Amino acid sequence: MAEGIARSLAPRGVKISSAGSSPASVHLQAIRVLKEIGIDISGHRSKGLDSIDAASVDAVITLCAEEVCPVFLGKAVRVHWGLPDPAVVTGMEETRLDAFRSVRDELLHRLKVLFPHGEEAQVKRSHAIAIVGNSGAGKTTLLERLIPALKRKGLRVGVVKHDAHRFDIDHPGKDSHRLTEAGADTMMITSASMLAVVKRHAASPGIEELLERYFFDMDLVLVEGLRGSSLPKIEVHRKEFRRALICRGERNDPGLAAVASDEPLDLDVPVLDLNDPGVIAEFIASRLS
Repeated sequence: MAEGIARSLAPRGVKISSAGSSPASVHLQAIRVLKEIGIDISGHRSKGLDSIDAASVDAVITLCAEEVCPVFLGKAVRVHWGLPDPAVVTGMEETRLDAFRSVRDELLHRLKVLFPHGEEAQVKRSHAIAIVGNSGAGKTTLLERLIPALKRKGLRVGVVKHDAHRFDIDHPGKDSHRLTEAGADTMMITSASMLAVVKRHAASPGIEELLERYFFDMDLVLVEGLRGSSLPKIEVHRKEFRRALICRGERNDPGLAAVASDEPLDLDVPVLDLNDPGVIAEFIASRLS
């Protein structure tokens, strides 16, 4: 997996190779989870250290955690990232896939730091659009109806909800809540089907950082709120409120892509039927292409 991800990020001219002390066939789970983010390693094969010309290597990254790392005799710079071997995880297929996804995500994060300006053409980039509107206009209701309509188009959909106030996603008395309250800076709870992370920070990260770190494997990210961001936006409008649009009027937001309204409006952007999520989903999907 490391070789496949590194090749997708490294600049032209950088040669990436991988090798192990006991080479075997490439795991099907590794092929599958990398395919989820647009990287194809189905043609790769496991190789031994004897296949690498030590004199041609400038840097070596070792990943072994449980087993003894192979000895590399060259003069290359050495970096050690001790990551768990997902191949040793047993259980249901989804449990094993989650183990490979966890290592994949950590490798992707670390290798992006190593190759910050690399060519990322093979890594699928997330597209994001903000759903904005006055309080009570029905942003969450629209999202509830939009998500299944977009999923039916075969899209992997992520959601970010911006909350200007302090919030808790956990409940007092739960073990995870107790650990967070005890002072853990990052607390993760994971199961066979999902995981959740509570991470303390001094200030809210920018939306671009959130998208890159947590939503790199999504086709589309819907952001509820963040009206002040540079993201393209769909504004929700309901006639019963009789309130001016946020993105038109006193503030003319160039990022406004459309307005979802339950009444006709004379605007310089498309006005979509708020009560027809299929039409709105089609509009969003057309932007992705």
